Amino acid sequence: MIRIEKVAVVFGASGGLGEATVVRVAQDYNVVVGYYRGESKAQKLVDGITKAGRKATALQVDMKDSESVRQFFMSAKQVWGRLDCIISATGPPITLGPLAEASPDHFKRVVETDIIGSFNIIKHGVPVLEPAAAATAGSDGSFPSILLFLTCAVQKTLDWDGLSFIPKMGVVGIVKQAARELGPKGIRVNGLAPGTINAGIVFDSFAADKYGAAVLENQGTQTPMGRRGEAHEIAEVAAFLVSPKASYVSGQIIGVDGGFSA
Repeated sequence: MIRIEKVAVVFGASGGLGEATVVRVAQDYNVVVGYYRGESKAQKLVDGITKAGRKATALQVDMKDSESVRQFFMSAKQVWGRLDCIISATGPPITLGPLAEASPDHFKRVVETDIIGSFNIIKHGVPVLEPAAAATAGSDGSFPSILLFLTCAVQKTLDWDGLSFIPKMGVVGIVKQAARELGPKGIRVNGLAPGTINAGIVFDSFAADKYGAAVLENQGTQTPMGRRGEAHEIAEVAAFLVSPKASYVSGQIIGVDGGFSA
């Protein structure tokens, strides 16, 4: 495989999907692992990537805090000299159930992580991507890109899933608006909408929730491929979407759900 000496930032690496994405993207990019509380897991990821002969570093960040995100990007650029793509694989724990019974504080936390966090990525990430966009435009097609993880529920609503689905619909709006605004600058923006995957905080939340078994069973019967996905299947699509092979893909919500949303 041809190594691309460019730098990718991955938020949410402590989750199952984030971890798989870091490992896969590290095959093509130097990686900055963004973590909030999972320092030991982030460092373990970095150590594994380094032992494999690749390059990575870990930096702490609170996506909900604008100044923390700004400082994170500045530190990452100081370490590597440039940034070429940003991936947010974050997904806070959620509780399934009727929306009217949801805790206001819980709903607020998810909104802050998903919508405010994604806004902060655009707000402070774009300025550090712009130099790479100017340098690569018209060369090898490897335009800088931003990829935000969503949920398959943004394409086909799930029962009892309001705490995940509603905030992620706000992130869909960010993807589409940012794609229109940043396209002329040579920056691509897309969303990735996983189905039920055998990994990650969201799956753990579903499995432990009193409504979860019914939701998982219902989603399983409506998935044409007849199985749950694996984390590496999501990671492969993520790696494609931030690669030069996807140089004309922007503003899209890509479902990876075994046909569930069809």
